[in-house]
Amino acid sequence: MEILIKQFEFGFGCASLSSLNSRKKSLEILSIAYDNDITHYDVARLYGMGSTENILGEFAKNKRDKISIATKFGLNPPSIGKSNAKLISIVKGVVNKMPGLKRRITDKVHSNLRTDFSVKNANASLERSLKELGTHYIDYFLMHEALKDDIINDELIIFLKKKKDEGKILEFGIASQLDKIGNNCSYFDESFIVFQFEDDLFNGKIKLRNSDDKLLITHSVLKSLNVLENKLDRCSKIELDSYSNALNLDLKETGILPSLLLYISSKVNASEITLFSSTNCNHINNNIQNINRFKAINLNWQLCYEIMNKLIYE
Repeated sequence: MEILIKQFEFGFGCASLSSLNSRKKSLEILSIAYDNDITHYDVARLYGMGSTENILGEFAKNKRDKISIATKFGLNPPSIGKSNAKLISIVKGVVNKMPGLKRRITDKVHSNLRTDFSVKNANASLERSLKELGTHYIDYFLMHEALKDDIINDELIIFLKKKKDEGKILEFGIASQLDKIGNNCSYFDESFIVFQFEDDLFNGKIKLRNSDDKLLITHSVLKSLNVLENKLDRCSKIELDSYSNALNLDLKETGILPSLLLYISSKVNASEITLFSSTNCNHINNNIQNINRFKAINLNWQLCYEIMNKLIYE
């Protein structure tokens, strides 16, 4: 089965854009990613309380045929009304400066969200996403945080196939945790082509069985970054020099670790798209430039993986 995909090995996750109060800054971030040859963008109806799709749509309007877009349905943004939008923006600006409070509020909001995978909601979400993104089609339309029972839904599958036949979506699939959907593509109708899930490189990578002819998209590979940084800080100079010499890299070089994690992920998941996200233009540039450098010197990614894994578990 041929998957319709305009694929680069990395994609950009747009969830972090909701932490910015500047539309101009958000568009700049997206443009920096695009200038670094990133052509896949991941968004959802939920992100930014419904506003992030519109930002991505403005960015994409002159390059729609050059990029792919995945958006998700099933988790709806809260209805806040126009009169509350300015107040919400002010509150976000304050909360974003207080990471601890932000995490508590985010966890509280997410805990109160309920999924809705009815055909009625799927259709409403699709039409709203098409409008906000300013496009006639969605490349990948994904069930957001679906459970196994949600996916075994004949009425929904018939609807999704119909929208694919109409050209409003190119492919559809699932964006969830693998343990929630059973780790096996054969459980589901073969028309589910796209599977998006969290990747844990250093905890025995979860394998999605029977995934041939599927498009796999992984995210959150950088979640190991803080642990690695702390472990490196505690390394003796002899240990640190040993690791750096083995790779012919300075592991204390600013920005090297996130680039290495993304590079490893792209090699371990050679047929997949690895999502990452940032609200810092320099970080995006740095990651891609470093990865290109690693490729140019044919950096031994297996050795990188072994060293990173050793650092985490020793």
